[in-house]
Amino acid sequence: MGLIWTGTTLMTETLTLISVALYESTLRQGALWLLYNVPGLPPILQGIHILAIVVLISGLGVAHAHQAGWSMGGMAARILVQRIWPMALSALGVLAVSGAPFILAQPDRYLFNVISQFKFFALTLALTASTMCLRYGASLAPPPQTPNPLAHPLPEPTSAQRQSLHRAAVYSRLLALLCLSLWTLVIFSGRWIAYVDYLFYE
Repeated sequence: MGLIWTGTTLMTETLTLISVALYESTLRQGALWLLYNVPGLPPILQGIHILAIVVLISGLGVAHAHQAGWSMGGMAARILVQRIWPMALSALGVLAVSGAPFILAQPDRYLFNVISQFKFFALTLALTASTMCLRYGASLAPPPQTPNPLAHPLPEPTSAQRQSLHRAAVYSRLLALLCLSLWTLVIFSGRWIAYVDYLFYE
C-alpha cells in the first residue's frame, strides 16, 4: 500500500468511496486488460508521460523565466503566452491520458499515498498559479507601437505611475519564481511515489 496518510474521517470516507467505485468500475477492468495484454504498453505510456512532462515544464519554464527577468530574446510576454499556453494545455491532456490507466489499475496506491496526495495538491496549486501568473504577466506587456510612434508620442509616466509599474513587475517576478518552485515540487514528488512505495511496502 505504501506510506499511508488518511487525514480526517471525512477525507478517509470520501477516498474509500472513490476507491471502491473505481475497483468495481469497467474502466478499471479495461485499464487492467490493456496494461496486461498490450505488449510493452506500461513502459510506452510511462515514456509518453515523461515526454509530456518535458514539453509542459519546458514551455512553462520559459514563460516563467521570462517573467522572472531572464532575457528571452526580447519576445513580448503576450506573444510568448499565446505560443506556449496551447502547448501546455495539450501536454496536460497527454499527461492525463497516459497516467489514467495506472491510477485506474491501482487506485489505492494513488488515493492513500501521502506523496501522491501531495503531488496532486502541488499540481493544483501550480496550475492555478501558472494561469494567474501568465495572465498577469501578459496584462503588464506594453501595447504594440504604431507604425510611426513619433507622430503620436506617448506621455512620460508620472512618478506614481513608475512606482506602480515597478511594484507590478516585482510582484510578477515573485509569482513566476513561485510557479517554478511549485512545478519543481510536482516533478520531485512524482518521482518519489514509486520510491516511497518501495521503502514502505507492506
